[in-house]
Amino acid sequence: MSTSVMVPALLEQATASAAATDRPEALRALRADGAASFATQGLPTTRNEDWHYTNVRSLTEQTFVPMTGAIDGVTAESLAAHRFDAAWPTFVFVNGRYQPSLSSVDALPEGVRVLPLADAVAQAPELVQRVLGRTAPVARDGFTALNAAFASEGVFLHVGKEMVSDVPVHVLFVTTDAGAQGMQHPRVLVLAERHARGGGGRRRHAHAPQGAAGRACGVPRGHHRGHAGA
Repeated sequence: MSTSVMVPALLEQATASAAATDRPEALRALRADGAASFATQGLPTTRNEDWHYTNVRSLTEQTFVPMTGAIDGVTAESLAAHRFDAAWPTFVFVNGRYQPSLSSVDALPEGVRVLPLADAVAQAPELVQRVLGRTAPVARDGFTALNAAFASEGVFLHVGKEMVSDVPVHVLFVTTDAGAQGMQHPRVLVLAERHARGGGGRRRHAHAPQGAAGRACGVPRGHHRGHAGA
């Protein structure tokens, strides 16, 4: 039995994503590397030591499509209960796409820069390239390669040298009912310079018209030399 399985539909989509020209060069390069790596690796099976206890074969029997980012009824009011603190700078993604109309980013402290990933790649490519694809190299496994092949949306947070901030940044990812069978590949990149300290949090929230359930995870304050979410 092979240690990997290829999913032709995903490979076709990954190859098309890598060929698209709708993103800056750095993201296009990462997409190309991801697609090429996925073509070699495929998805892991339980014969792969790192995936011995996780059978992902059911994923090969489903159809997933990239999300369009439709807001689908999500409003600031419906998200209020899922914010950590209304005073925190908050970046909101709906179905994998950044939504500036639902975000509030005016309260960023001096020395802290937060940008949608595509903007960051265009405006500060030398900073983004220090972390993009470093923590999660495409050769790690098929899922990492696939995620890279669809690299598009996300957020980049840069904390300047010796900057100390007590103002957390909240990144909220929202998935609506329409996104249940969709693929989302947002990336969270954090680059903290030497002796920088800051805090933040991210939350994933499943949005439904008559209620919702959320899962949160905090990013603790502390001393960070640098971290790449992908």
